[in-house]
Amino acid sequence: MTGTMRERKPGTWELRVATGKRATGKYGQTSRTFRGTKAAAGRALRQFVAEVEASQGTERLREGNVAHVLERWMRHLETLGRSPTTLRTHRSYLRLHILPALGGLPLRNLRPADLNDLYGQLRASGLSSSTVHQTHAIVHAGLEFAVREGWLAANPAARAEAPAARRRELAPPSLEQLAELICDADGHDPEFGVFLRLAAATGMRRGELCGLRWGDVDLDAGVLTIARAAIETGEIKETKTRRVRRNSLDPSTLSSLRAHRARLKARAEEAMVAYAGEAAFLFSPEPSGRVNRCPGWASSAFARARGRCGLPHVRLHDLRHAHATLLLAAGVPLKTVGGRLGHAQTSTTLNIYAHALAAGDRDAADMWGRISG
Repeated sequence: MTGTMRERKPGTWELRVATGKRATGKYGQTSRTFRGTKAAAGRALRQFVAEVEASQGTERLREGNVAHVLERWMRHLETLGRSPTTLRTHRSYLRLHILPALGGLPLRNLRPADLNDLYGQLRASGLSSSTVHQTHAIVHAGLEFAVREGWLAANPAARAEAPAARRRELAPPSLEQLAELICDADGHDPEFGVFLRLAAATGMRRGELCGLRWGDVDLDAGVLTIARAAIETGEIKETKTRRVRRNSLDPSTLSSLRAHRARLKARAEEAMVAYAGEAAFLFSPEPSGRVNRCPGWASSAFARARGRCGLPHVRLHDLRHAHATLLLAAGVPLKTVGGRLGHAQTSTTLNIYAHALAAGDRDAADMWGRISG
């Protein structure tokens, strides 16, 4: 895009920018007046050209389709530094559920009814209400970005009707099932056995466990520090809540960790490599310990263990739920349990584990009945 300038009288300049061919077939232009020196007028012209180009870019996006706009939104999220897991999940929903139905639709033609039709089709295909609700949340966020950028006057998703998200009913494994899983893992892969034992004893997320270094573990004090998490790409990032927390460990878990560290050092000696010491990861595929395991390793190993134990419906994340529900049932304060899990707000713990508190309330009523009877 080009611009021109001419001095109409001393110190007064007319700036013109060609805007291209119009629908009538004629070429258009826009102009403005600027007062100042020639050098200043040149700078103003360059700014004017940039503004017109940006304006025309907005017009092109208004005329573009939904797929183009949502891809721009995804690139924007990348520049904001959103986690790879979040980006991967969003792209998966776009590819599987959103773009096949809406991607080719011109943005200006998108209506709430189109979104309602999509949600109905997804439900009819057998997807859960939670999945459809998440689809709606992603569409809404992407279109809200289009509104902020001036490509849409209003967000059609704000007037669409998505099914309410239903929280998955928790069914954490029992103590007996936990013991069976850990015993099985110990027999097939001692490293993964320690992983499961630590997951059950602390309620840590799998990424947090994969990001643990020996420098985070104080075996003498019986405390570990949770400050980071591994993601599927192998990178290490902050924890989900971006907070550092410290969890105390029981004697049995500490004993397991000491034995695990001795095995890792022996493995390094056998491979004739220098062990990384405090910088080494607790769970590593390399004898040096310098490379962390990825969360997918834990999920795959757990799938094999639960298959061998005949517990197909237990998920690795359920060990975290088991940790919380067992502590709450034992009377551990809600705030303490939430702190161990890394919840930023106690209300989060309450919302997720209300069933465990209800069970505790029943126990309290029964106990009072015995006392008062």
